[in-house]
Amino acid sequence: MGLMQLLGKEELERVVGKLSALASSLLFVLDEEGKILVEAGRDEFGCPLGGSFSVQEGSVRCPEESCPRSGELVSIPIEVYGQNLGSVAGCGEGAAARAVELLADVISQRAKDEFELESLSAEIVDKYEEITLLYEVSSTLGTTFEIEQIARQTLEYALRVIEAQKAAFLLLDAKGEMLEVVAAEGVPEEAWTALRVGEGISGQVVAERKPQLIEAGQPLPPDWERERTSYGADSFLSVPLLYSTPGAEEKVLGVINLADKASGIFTSGDLKLLTAIASQAAISIYKSQLVEELKEAERVKREMEIAHRIQMSLLPERPPEVEGVELAGMCIPAMEVGGDYYDFLHRDGRLDLIIADVSGHSVGSALMMAITRTVLRSEIAGGKSPAQVLAATNATMYDDLSRAELFITVFHTSYDKETRTLTYANGGHNPPFLWRAAEGKCISLDADGMLLGILEDVDYEERIIELQPGDILVLYTDGVTEARNEAGEFFGEERLRRAIEEGSGLSPAELLDDLYRRIYEHSKGVPQRDDITLVVMKVK
Repeated sequence: MGLMQLLGKEELERVVGKLSALASSLLFVLDEEGKILVEAGRDEFGCPLGGSFSVQEGSVRCPEESCPRSGELVSIPIEVYGQNLGSVAGCGEGAAARAVELLADVISQRAKDEFELESLSAEIVDKYEEITLLYEVSSTLGTTFEIEQIARQTLEYALRVIEAQKAAFLLLDAKGEMLEVVAAEGVPEEAWTALRVGEGISGQVVAERKPQLIEAGQPLPPDWERERTSYGADSFLSVPLLYSTPGAEEKVLGVINLADKASGIFTSGDLKLLTAIASQAAISIYKSQLVEELKEAERVKREMEIAHRIQMSLLPERPPEVEGVELAGMCIPAMEVGGDYYDFLHRDGRLDLIIADVSGHSVGSALMMAITRTVLRSEIAGGKSPAQVLAATNATMYDDLSRAELFITVFHTSYDKETRTLTYANGGHNPPFLWRAAEGKCISLDADGMLLGILEDVDYEERIIELQPGDILVLYTDGVTEARNEAGEFFGEERLRRAIEEGSGLSPAELLDDLYRRIYEHSKGVPQRDDITLVVMKVK
Protein backbone atom coordinates (compact mmCIF):
# COMPACT_ATOMS: atom_id res chain seq x y z
CA MET A 1 0.00 0.00 0.00
CA GLY A 2 1.53 3.37 -1.10
CA LEU A 3 1.65 6.78 0.53
CA MET A 4 -1.11 8.21 -1.66
CA GLN A 5 -3.41 5.36 -0.67
CA LEU A 6 -2.66 5.77 3.02
CA LEU A 7 -2.73 9.58 3.36
CA GLY A 8 -4.21 11.02 0.18
CA LYS A 9 -2.78 13.79 -2.01
CA GLU A 10 -4.69 16.64 -0.38
CA GLU A 11 -3.28 15.98 3.09
CA LEU A 12 0.25 15.53 1.76
CA GLU A 13 0.06 18.84 -0.18
CA ARG A 14 -1.20 20.70 2.89
CA VAL A 15 1.57 19.42 5.20
CA VAL A 16 4.36 19.82 2.63
CA GLY A 17 3.19 23.35 1.69
CA LYS A 18 3.19 24.58 5.27
CA LEU A 19 6.64 23.23 6.07
CA SER A 20 8.09 24.54 2.80
CA ALA A 21 6.85 28.02 3.57
CA LEU A 22 8.03 27.93 7.17
CA ALA A 23 11.49 26.63 6.28
CA SER A 24 11.88 28.51 3.00
CA SER A 25 12.91 25.23 1.43
CA LEU A 26 12.09 23.32 -1.70
CA LEU A 27 10.46 20.05 -0.51
CA PHE A 28 9.43 16.91 -2.37
CA VAL A 29 7.60 13.74 -1.41
CA LEU A 30 8.72 10.88 -3.63
CA ASP A 31 7.52 7.34 -4.14
CA GLU A 32 9.93 4.41 -3.80
CA GLU A 33 11.10 4.85 -7.42
CA GLY A 34 11.82 8.59 -7.12
CA LYS A 35 8.67 9.86 -8.84
CA ILE A 36 7.42 13.14 -7.39
CA LEU A 37 4.11 12.70 -5.57
CA VAL A 38 3.87 16.14 -3.91
CA GLU A 39 6.10 19.21 -4.07
CA ALA A 40 6.20 22.73 -2.65
CA GLY A 41 8.45 25.79 -3.20
CA ARG A 42 9.35 25.16 -6.87
CA ASP A 43 8.27 28.61 -8.06
CA GLU A 44 10.16 30.41 -5.31
CA PHE A 45 13.32 28.52 -6.10
CA GLY A 46 12.91 28.36 -9.87
CA CYS A 47 13.51 24.61 -9.99
CA PRO A 48 13.80 23.32 -13.59
CA LEU A 49 13.35 19.63 -12.59
CA GLY A 50 10.90 17.41 -14.42
CA GLY A 51 8.77 14.67 -12.81
CA SER A 52 11.27 12.47 -10.95
CA PHE A 53 14.56 12.17 -9.12
CA SER A 54 17.24 9.54 -9.35
CA VAL A 55 17.17 7.17 -6.39
CA GLN A 56 20.21 4.93 -5.98
CA GLU A 57 20.99 2.85 -2.88
CA GLY A 58 18.83 5.09 -0.73
CA SER A 59 20.36 8.36 -1.96
CA VAL A 60 18.27 10.92 -3.89
CA ARG A 61 20.07 12.88 -6.58
CA CYS A 62 18.85 15.68 -8.77
CA PRO A 63 19.54 14.82 -12.41
CA GLU A 64 19.10 18.42 -13.65
CA GLU A 65 22.65 19.70 -14.36
CA SER A 66 21.48 23.24 -15.16
CA CYS A 67 20.23 23.62 -11.60
CA PRO A 68 22.75 25.33 -9.34
CA ARG A 69 21.64 22.95 -6.57
CA SER A 70 22.05 19.79 -8.64
CA GLY A 71 23.60 16.72 -7.13
CA GLU A 72 22.68 14.94 -3.92
CA LEU A 73 19.76 16.34 -1.97
CA VAL A 74 18.87 16.11 1.67
CA SER A 75 16.61 13.03 1.84
CA ILE A 76 15.10 10.72 4.44
CA PRO A 77 13.26 7.47 3.59
CA ILE A 78 9.71 6.87 4.79
CA GLU A 79 9.36 3.38 6.26
CA VAL A 80 6.42 1.74 7.99
CA TYR A 81 7.07 -1.61 9.71
CA GLY A 82 10.08 -2.26 7.50
CA GLN A 83 8.28 -1.42 4.24
CA ASN A 84 9.77 1.40 2.13
CA LEU A 85 6.97 3.72 0.97
CA GLY A 86 9.14 6.43 -0.54
CA SER A 87 11.17 9.38 0.74
CA VAL A 88 11.17 13.08 1.56
CA ALA A 89 13.75 15.21 -0.25
CA GLY A 90 14.60 18.90 -0.09
CA CYS A 91 17.02 21.49 -1.23
CA GLY A 92 17.57 25.07 -0.18
CA GLU A 93 19.60 26.88 2.33
CA GLY A 94 19.56 26.93 6.09
CA ALA A 95 16.64 25.02 7.45
CA ALA A 96 16.23 22.59 4.51
CA ALA A 97 17.69 19.60 6.35
CA ARG A 98 15.58 20.24 9.44
CA ALA A 99 12.45 20.65 7.32
CA VAL A 100 13.10 17.37 5.52
CA GLU A 101 13.62 15.58 8.86
CA LEU A 102 10.48 17.06 10.36
CA LEU A 103 8.40 16.32 7.28
CA ALA A 104 9.65 12.73 7.17
CA ASP A 105 8.70 12.28 10.85
CA VAL A 106 5.23 13.70 10.34
CA ILE A 107 4.51 11.66 7.22
CA SER A 108 5.97 8.45 8.69
CA GLN A 109 3.88 8.77 11.84
CA ARG A 110 0.72 9.59 9.90
CA ALA A 111 1.40 6.72 7.48
CA LYS A 112 1.99 4.36 10.41
CA ASP A 113 -1.27 5.43 12.05
CA GLU A 114 -3.20 4.95 8.85
CA PHE A 115 -1.50 1.60 8.19
CA GLU A 116 -2.49 0.37 11.66
CA LEU A 117 -6.02 1.65 11.13
CA GLU A 118 -6.23 -0.09 7.78
CA SER A 119 -4.82 -3.30 9.28
CA LEU A 120 -7.22 -3.13 12.19
CA SER A 121 -10.12 -2.51 9.83
CA ALA A 122 -9.04 -5.41 7.65
CA GLU A 123 -8.71 -7.62 10.74
CA ILE A 124 -12.19 -6.60 11.91
CA VAL A 125 -13.59 -7.36 8.47
CA ASP A 126 -11.79 -10.69 8.39
CA LYS A 127 -13.01 -11.50 11.89
CA TYR A 128 -16.55 -10.51 10.93
CA GLU A 129 -16.37 -12.68 7.84
CA GLU A 130 -14.93 -15.54 9.92
CA ILE A 131 -17.69 -15.20 12.53
CA THR A 132 -20.30 -15.03 9.76
CA LEU A 133 -18.83 -18.13 8.15
CA LEU A 134 -18.70 -20.03 11.45
CA TYR A 135 -22.27 -19.00 12.22
CA GLU A 136 -23.28 -20.28 8.79
CA VAL A 137 -21.35 -23.52 9.34
CA SER A 138 -22.80 -23.94 12.84
CA SER A 139 -26.35 -23.23 11.68
CA THR A 140 -26.09 -25.71 8.82
CA LEU A 141 -24.34 -28.49 10.71
CA GLY A 142 -26.47 -27.99 13.82
CA THR A 143 -29.56 -29.23 12.01
CA THR A 144 -27.85 -32.33 10.63
CA PHE A 145 -27.42 -35.61 12.48
CA GLU A 146 -26.17 -37.80 9.63
CA ILE A 147 -22.40 -38.10 10.00
CA GLU A 148 -21.67 -38.45 6.28
CA GLN A 149 -23.74 -35.36 5.51
CA ILE A 150 -21.90 -33.37 8.19
CA ALA A 151 -18.59 -34.46 6.66
CA ARG A 152 -19.64 -33.49 3.12
CA GLN A 153 -21.00 -30.08 4.14
CA THR A 154 -17.88 -29.33 6.18
CA LEU A 155 -15.65 -30.07 3.20
CA GLU A 156 -17.81 -27.87 0.94
CA TYR A 157 -17.32 -24.89 3.28
CA ALA A 158 -13.59 -25.53 3.72
CA LEU A 159 -12.93 -25.87 -0.03
CA ARG A 160 -14.92 -22.76 -0.85
CA VAL A 161 -13.45 -20.49 1.82
CA ILE A 162 -9.80 -21.65 1.76
CA GLU A 163 -9.86 -22.28 -2.00
CA ALA A 164 -8.24 -25.70 -1.87
CA GLN A 165 -8.72 -28.24 -4.63
CA LYS A 166 -8.75 -31.48 -2.61
CA ALA A 167 -10.20 -32.42 0.76
CA ALA A 168 -10.92 -35.45 2.94
CA PHE A 169 -12.79 -35.99 6.20
CA LEU A 170 -11.59 -38.94 8.33
CA LEU A 171 -13.07 -40.31 11.56
CA LEU A 172 -11.74 -42.76 14.12
CA ASP A 173 -13.34 -46.20 14.21
CA ALA A 174 -15.18 -47.50 17.27
CA LYS A 175 -11.94 -48.87 18.77
CA GLY A 176 -10.09 -45.60 18.24
CA GLU A 177 -7.32 -47.38 16.35
CA MET A 178 -7.98 -46.65 12.67
CA LEU A 179 -8.86 -43.52 10.67
CA GLU A 180 -11.47 -44.14 7.99
CA VAL A 181 -12.44 -41.75 5.18
CA VAL A 182 -16.07 -40.62 5.55
CA ALA A 183 -16.13 -38.06 2.73
CA ALA A 184 -13.70 -36.68 0.14
CA GLU A 185 -13.56 -34.22 -2.75
CA GLY A 186 -11.02 -34.37 -5.59
CA VAL A 187 -9.03 -37.08 -3.82
CA PRO A 188 -7.89 -40.20 -5.77
CA GLU A 189 -9.34 -43.55 -4.67
CA GLU A 190 -5.97 -44.76 -3.35
CA ALA A 191 -6.14 -42.03 -0.70
CA TRP A 192 -9.33 -43.56 0.75
CA THR A 193 -7.29 -46.25 2.50
CA ALA A 194 -7.76 -46.46 6.27
CA LEU A 195 -4.78 -45.28 8.33
CA ARG A 196 -3.65 -46.45 11.73
CA VAL A 197 -3.35 -43.79 14.44
CA GLY A 198 0.23 -42.50 14.33
CA GLU A 199 0.66 -43.46 10.65
CA GLY A 200 1.10 -40.81 7.97
CA ILE A 201 0.27 -37.13 8.34
CA SER A 202 -3.34 -37.76 9.39
CA GLY A 203 -2.45 -40.46 11.89
CA GLN A 204 0.20 -38.27 13.51
CA VAL A 205 -2.14 -35.28 13.69
CA VAL A 206 -4.67 -37.44 15.57
CA ALA A 207 -2.01 -38.98 17.82
CA GLU A 208 -0.52 -35.61 18.78
CA ARG A 209 -3.79 -33.63 18.48
CA LYS A 210 -1.85 -30.90 16.69
CA PRO A 211 -2.35 -29.56 13.12
CA GLN A 212 0.25 -29.85 10.36
CA LEU A 213 0.92 -27.39 7.52
CA ILE A 214 3.05 -29.04 4.84
CA GLU A 215 4.64 -26.85 2.17
CA ALA A 216 5.29 -27.95 -1.41
CA GLY A 217 8.63 -29.74 -1.69
CA GLN A 218 9.05 -30.02 2.08
CA PRO A 219 11.04 -33.18 3.00
CA LEU A 220 8.83 -35.66 4.89
CA PRO A 221 9.15 -39.04 6.61
CA PRO A 222 8.32 -41.96 4.25
CA ASP A 223 4.82 -42.64 5.65
CA TRP A 224 3.97 -38.92 5.51
CA GLU A 225 5.21 -38.71 1.94
CA ARG A 226 3.08 -41.74 0.98
CA GLU A 227 -0.06 -40.02 2.21
CA ARG A 228 0.77 -36.73 0.47
CA THR A 229 1.56 -38.61 -2.74
CA SER A 230 -1.68 -40.59 -2.51
CA TYR A 231 -3.55 -37.28 -2.62
CA GLY A 232 -1.52 -36.29 -5.67
CA ALA A 233 -0.73 -33.14 -3.71
CA ASP A 234 2.08 -30.67 -3.17
CA SER A 235 0.96 -28.49 -0.27
CA PHE A 236 -1.04 -30.17 2.51
CA LEU A 237 -3.02 -28.94 5.53
CA SER A 238 -4.25 -31.33 8.22
CA VAL A 239 -6.29 -30.33 11.30
CA PRO A 240 -7.62 -32.57 14.10
CA LEU A 241 -11.32 -32.75 14.97
CA LEU A 242 -11.30 -31.97 18.69
CA TYR A 243 -14.21 -31.78 21.10
CA SER A 244 -14.12 -30.88 24.79
CA THR A 245 -16.94 -31.59 27.21
CA PRO A 246 -17.14 -29.53 30.43
CA GLY A 247 -14.85 -31.01 33.05
CA ALA A 248 -13.71 -33.78 30.70
CA GLU A 249 -10.55 -34.42 28.73
CA GLU A 250 -10.38 -33.18 25.17
CA LYS A 251 -11.52 -35.89 22.79
CA VAL A 252 -10.15 -36.38 19.27
CA LEU A 253 -12.70 -37.64 16.75
CA GLY A 254 -10.76 -37.55 13.49
CA VAL A 255 -9.07 -35.17 11.05
CA ILE A 256 -9.80 -32.83 8.12
CA ASN A 257 -7.24 -32.70 5.28
CA LEU A 258 -6.94 -30.05 2.55
CA ALA A 259 -4.49 -30.22 -0.34
CA ASP A 260 -3.31 -28.03 -3.24
CA LYS A 261 -4.54 -24.50 -2.58
CA ALA A 262 -5.40 -22.61 -5.76
CA SER A 263 -2.98 -19.77 -4.92
CA GLY A 264 -0.16 -22.22 -4.27
CA ILE A 265 0.54 -22.19 -0.52
CA PHE A 266 -1.49 -22.54 2.65
CA THR A 267 -1.05 -19.76 5.21
CA SER A 268 -1.29 -19.57 8.98
CA GLY A 269 -4.61 -17.81 8.39
CA ASP A 270 -5.86 -20.87 6.47
CA LEU A 271 -4.75 -23.07 9.35
CA LYS A 272 -6.59 -20.87 11.84
CA LEU A 273 -9.75 -20.83 9.74
CA LEU A 274 -9.75 -24.59 9.11
CA THR A 275 -9.22 -25.18 12.84
CA ALA A 276 -12.33 -23.09 13.57
CA ILE A 277 -14.35 -25.00 10.95
CA ALA A 278 -13.06 -28.32 12.34
CA SER A 279 -14.17 -27.27 15.83
CA GLN A 280 -17.75 -26.69 14.62
CA ALA A 281 -17.71 -29.98 12.72
CA ALA A 282 -16.41 -31.83 15.80
CA ILE A 283 -19.32 -30.52 17.87
CA SER A 284 -21.81 -31.76 15.28
CA ILE A 285 -20.07 -35.12 14.92
CA TYR A 286 -19.98 -35.61 18.68
CA LYS A 287 -23.69 -34.77 18.98
CA SER A 288 -24.49 -37.16 16.13
CA GLN A 289 -22.50 -39.93 17.79
CA LEU A 290 -24.37 -39.30 21.03
CA VAL A 291 -27.67 -39.52 19.17
CA GLU A 292 -26.56 -42.81 17.62
CA GLU A 293 -25.50 -44.11 21.03
CA LEU A 294 -28.86 -43.12 22.50
CA LYS A 295 -30.67 -44.83 19.63
CA GLU A 296 -28.55 -47.94 20.14
CA ALA A 297 -29.15 -47.84 23.90
CA GLU A 298 -32.88 -47.53 23.31
CA ARG A 299 -32.80 -50.39 20.82
CA VAL A 300 -30.86 -52.56 23.27
CA LYS A 301 -33.27 -51.59 26.04
CA ARG A 302 -36.25 -52.64 23.95
CA GLU A 303 -34.46 -55.84 23.00
CA MET A 304 -33.70 -56.56 26.65
CA GLU A 305 -37.33 -55.98 27.57
CA ILE A 306 -38.42 -58.44 24.90
CA ALA A 307 -35.77 -60.95 26.03
CA HIS A 308 -36.90 -60.53 29.63
CA ARG A 309 -40.53 -61.19 28.70
CA ILE A 310 -39.49 -64.28 26.74
CA GLN A 311 -37.36 -65.51 29.64
CA MET A 312 -40.12 -65.00 32.21
CA SER A 313 -42.66 -66.73 29.97
CA LEU A 314 -40.51 -69.88 29.96
CA LEU A 315 -40.54 -70.24 33.75
CA PRO A 316 -43.27 -72.19 35.54
CA GLU A 317 -45.81 -70.07 37.38
CA ARG A 318 -45.72 -72.46 40.34
CA PRO A 319 -44.24 -75.88 41.05
CA PRO A 320 -46.50 -78.91 40.63
CA GLU A 321 -47.88 -80.72 43.64
CA VAL A 322 -46.16 -84.10 43.73
CA GLU A 323 -46.78 -86.76 46.36
CA GLY A 324 -43.75 -87.47 48.52
CA VAL A 325 -41.80 -84.27 47.74
CA GLU A 326 -41.97 -80.50 48.24
CA LEU A 327 -40.83 -78.21 45.43
CA ALA A 328 -39.89 -74.55 45.07
CA GLY A 329 -38.16 -72.51 42.40
CA MET A 330 -37.16 -68.89 41.84
CA CYS A 331 -35.38 -66.75 39.24
CA ILE A 332 -34.36 -63.19 40.10
CA PRO A 333 -33.46 -61.48 36.80
CA ALA A 334 -30.33 -59.34 36.63
CA MET A 335 -30.11 -55.72 35.51
CA GLU A 336 -28.81 -57.17 32.26
CA VAL A 337 -30.99 -59.99 31.00
CA GLY A 338 -29.40 -63.36 31.64
CA GLY A 339 -30.32 -66.67 30.13
CA ASP A 340 -31.39 -68.75 33.11
CA TYR A 341 -34.22 -71.26 32.84
CA TYR A 342 -35.71 -73.92 35.09
CA ASP A 343 -38.60 -76.31 34.68
CA PHE A 344 -40.70 -78.99 36.42
CA LEU A 345 -42.31 -81.80 34.44
CA HIS A 346 -44.53 -84.34 36.22
CA ARG A 347 -46.29 -87.24 34.55
CA ASP A 348 -46.78 -90.97 34.99
CA GLY A 349 -45.10 -91.09 38.40
CA ARG A 350 -41.97 -89.40 37.06
CA LEU A 351 -40.76 -85.94 38.12
CA ASP A 352 -38.17 -84.21 35.94
CA LEU A 353 -36.25 -81.15 37.08
CA ILE A 354 -34.27 -79.03 34.65
CA ILE A 355 -32.04 -76.04 35.21
CA ALA A 356 -30.15 -74.35 32.35
CA ASP A 357 -28.22 -71.23 31.37
CA VAL A 358 -27.67 -69.93 27.84
CA SER A 359 -24.69 -67.73 26.99
CA GLY A 360 -25.30 -64.19 25.76
CA HIS A 361 -27.72 -61.47 26.82
CA SER A 362 -30.04 -60.79 23.91
CA VAL A 363 -33.32 -61.57 22.23
CA GLY A 364 -31.45 -64.21 20.23
CA SER A 365 -30.27 -65.91 23.42
CA ALA A 366 -33.79 -65.85 24.88
CA LEU A 367 -35.27 -67.28 21.68
CA MET A 368 -32.61 -70.00 21.60
CA MET A 369 -33.51 -70.98 25.16
CA ALA A 370 -37.21 -71.09 24.19
CA ILE A 371 -36.43 -73.50 21.36
CA THR A 372 -34.21 -75.61 23.62
CA ARG A 373 -37.01 -75.76 26.22
CA THR A 374 -39.36 -77.14 23.55
CA VAL A 375 -36.82 -79.75 22.47
CA LEU A 376 -36.08 -80.79 26.08
CA ARG A 377 -39.75 -81.18 26.87
CA SER A 378 -40.31 -83.19 23.71
CA GLU A 379 -37.45 -85.57 24.46
CA ILE A 380 -38.59 -86.01 28.07
CA ALA A 381 -42.16 -86.69 26.91
CA GLY A 382 -40.72 -89.46 24.72
CA GLY A 383 -39.63 -91.31 27.88
CA LYS A 384 -35.87 -90.88 27.45
CA SER A 385 -33.48 -90.92 30.36
CA PRO A 386 -31.58 -87.73 31.38
CA ALA A 387 -28.41 -88.72 29.48
CA GLN A 388 -30.44 -89.58 26.38
CA VAL A 389 -32.40 -86.31 26.67
CA LEU A 390 -29.21 -84.22 26.76
CA ALA A 391 -27.59 -86.12 23.87
CA ALA A 392 -30.71 -85.81 21.69
CA THR A 393 -31.20 -82.12 22.55
CA ASN A 394 -27.56 -81.34 21.77
CA ALA A 395 -27.77 -83.11 18.40
CA THR A 396 -30.97 -81.23 17.52
CA MET A 397 -29.73 -77.80 18.65
CA TYR A 398 -26.08 -78.04 17.55
CA ASP A 399 -26.41 -76.32 14.14
CA ASP A 400 -28.50 -73.43 15.49
CA LEU A 401 -26.30 -72.91 18.53
CA SER A 402 -23.03 -73.02 16.59
CA ARG A 403 -24.29 -70.58 13.92
CA ALA A 404 -25.45 -68.19 16.65
CA GLU A 405 -22.14 -68.71 18.50
CA LEU A 406 -24.05 -69.65 21.65
CA PHE A 407 -23.91 -72.56 24.06
CA ILE A 408 -26.15 -73.86 26.84
CA THR A 409 -25.41 -75.54 30.15
CA VAL A 410 -28.08 -77.96 31.39
CA PHE A 411 -28.55 -80.19 34.42
CA HIS A 412 -31.40 -82.70 34.07
CA THR A 413 -32.58 -85.04 36.79
CA SER A 414 -35.47 -87.49 36.87
CA TYR A 415 -36.97 -88.61 40.18
CA ASP A 416 -38.97 -91.82 40.58
CA LYS A 417 -41.15 -91.32 43.64
CA GLU A 418 -41.94 -95.02 43.91
CA THR A 419 -38.33 -96.12 44.26
CA ARG A 420 -37.04 -92.74 45.51
CA THR A 421 -34.24 -92.94 42.97
CA LEU A 422 -32.76 -89.89 41.34
CA THR A 423 -31.27 -90.33 37.85
CA TYR A 424 -29.25 -87.39 36.54
CA ALA A 425 -26.93 -86.16 33.77
CA ASN A 426 -24.97 -82.93 33.46
CA GLY A 427 -24.27 -80.86 30.36
CA GLY A 428 -21.54 -78.59 31.69
CA HIS A 429 -23.71 -77.01 34.38
CA ASN A 430 -22.91 -76.19 38.02
CA PRO A 431 -23.18 -79.50 39.98
CA PRO A 432 -26.17 -79.34 42.38
CA PHE A 433 -25.88 -79.94 46.13
CA LEU A 434 -27.66 -82.77 47.90
CA TRP A 435 -28.26 -82.54 51.64
CA ARG A 436 -28.14 -86.07 53.11
CA ALA A 437 -30.32 -85.81 56.21
CA ALA A 438 -29.30 -89.16 57.64
CA GLU A 439 -25.59 -88.34 57.34
CA GLY A 440 -25.93 -84.64 58.19
CA LYS A 441 -23.79 -83.42 55.32
CA CYS A 442 -23.95 -81.86 51.81
CA ILE A 443 -22.56 -83.67 48.81
CA SER A 444 -22.11 -82.50 45.21
CA LEU A 445 -23.83 -84.34 42.36
CA ASP A 446 -21.84 -84.34 39.15
CA ALA A 447 -21.53 -86.35 35.98
CA ASP A 448 -19.33 -86.00 32.93
CA GLY A 449 -20.87 -84.11 30.04
CA MET A 450 -20.15 -81.24 27.67
CA LEU A 451 -22.04 -78.00 27.19
CA LEU A 452 -24.72 -78.13 24.50
CA GLY A 453 -23.66 -76.59 21.19
CA ILE A 454 -19.92 -77.29 21.34
CA LEU A 455 -19.76 -80.66 19.53
CA GLU A 456 -22.49 -82.31 17.52
CA ASP A 457 -22.13 -85.92 18.69
CA VAL A 458 -21.72 -86.13 22.47
CA ASP A 459 -22.38 -88.88 25.01
CA TYR A 460 -23.39 -87.95 28.53
CA GLU A 461 -22.66 -89.89 31.70
CA GLU A 462 -25.71 -90.88 33.69
CA ARG A 463 -25.74 -91.57 37.43
CA ILE A 464 -28.36 -92.85 39.89
CA ILE A 465 -28.67 -92.16 43.60
CA GLU A 466 -31.30 -93.22 46.13
CA LEU A 467 -32.87 -90.52 48.29
CA GLN A 468 -34.20 -90.70 51.84
CA PRO A 469 -36.79 -88.63 53.72
CA GLY A 470 -35.39 -85.26 54.69
CA ASP A 471 -32.92 -85.18 51.78
CA ILE A 472 -32.80 -81.84 49.96
CA LEU A 473 -31.70 -81.31 46.34
CA VAL A 474 -30.61 -77.75 45.45
CA LEU A 475 -30.06 -76.82 41.80
CA TYR A 476 -28.57 -73.41 41.01
CA THR A 477 -26.94 -71.31 38.27
CA ASP A 478 -23.60 -69.50 38.32
CA GLY A 479 -25.34 -66.23 39.22
CA VAL A 480 -25.60 -67.65 42.76
CA THR A 481 -21.99 -68.62 43.37
CA GLU A 482 -20.51 -65.74 41.31
CA ALA A 483 -22.39 -62.96 43.14
CA ARG A 484 -19.66 -60.55 44.28
CA ASN A 485 -19.38 -58.24 47.25
CA GLU A 486 -17.70 -54.82 47.28
CA ALA A 487 -14.32 -56.48 47.90
CA GLY A 488 -14.77 -58.55 44.74
CA GLU A 489 -15.25 -61.85 46.62
CA PHE A 490 -17.61 -64.46 45.16
CA PHE A 491 -20.46 -65.86 47.25
CA GLY A 492 -18.94 -69.19 46.25
CA GLU A 493 -19.85 -72.85 46.61
CA GLU A 494 -18.67 -73.11 50.20
CA ARG A 495 -21.02 -70.37 51.43
CA LEU A 496 -23.86 -72.00 49.49
CA ARG A 497 -23.07 -75.42 50.97
CA ARG A 498 -22.98 -73.99 54.50
CA ALA A 499 -26.24 -72.10 53.95
CA ILE A 500 -27.97 -75.31 52.80
CA GLU A 501 -26.69 -77.18 55.85
CA GLU A 502 -27.87 -74.44 58.22
CA GLY A 503 -31.25 -74.19 56.50
CA SER A 504 -31.87 -77.91 56.16
CA GLY A 505 -34.77 -77.78 58.63
CA LEU A 506 -36.69 -75.24 56.52
CA SER A 507 -39.30 -75.94 53.87
CA PRO A 508 -38.17 -75.55 50.23
CA ALA A 509 -39.87 -72.13 49.92
CA GLU A 510 -38.34 -70.95 53.21
CA LEU A 511 -34.93 -72.25 52.19
CA LEU A 512 -35.14 -70.35 48.90
CA ASP A 513 -35.91 -67.13 50.75
CA ASP A 514 -33.07 -67.74 53.20
CA LEU A 515 -30.55 -68.48 50.45
CA TYR A 516 -31.52 -65.35 48.50
CA ARG A 517 -31.31 -63.23 51.66
CA ARG A 518 -27.74 -64.46 52.26
CA ILE A 519 -26.75 -63.78 48.64
CA TYR A 520 -28.29 -60.32 48.78
CA GLU A 521 -26.52 -59.42 52.01
CA HIS A 522 -23.22 -60.68 50.63
CA SER A 523 -23.44 -58.58 47.46
CA LYS A 524 -25.15 -55.52 48.99
CA GLY A 525 -24.08 -52.36 47.17
CA VAL A 526 -22.91 -54.24 44.07
CA PRO A 527 -25.20 -54.34 41.01
CA GLN A 528 -26.53 -57.80 40.15
CA ARG A 529 -24.93 -58.77 36.84
CA ASP A 530 -26.39 -62.23 36.36
CA ASP A 531 -29.65 -64.01 37.07
CA ILE A 532 -29.97 -65.74 40.42
CA THR A 533 -31.85 -69.02 39.90
CA LEU A 534 -32.51 -71.73 42.47
CA VAL A 535 -34.63 -74.91 42.50
CA VAL A 536 -35.21 -76.93 45.68
CA MET A 537 -36.72 -80.39 46.09
CA LYS A 538 -37.17 -81.91 49.56
CA VAL A 539 -38.12 -85.54 50.07
CA LYS A 540 -40.86 -86.05 52.64
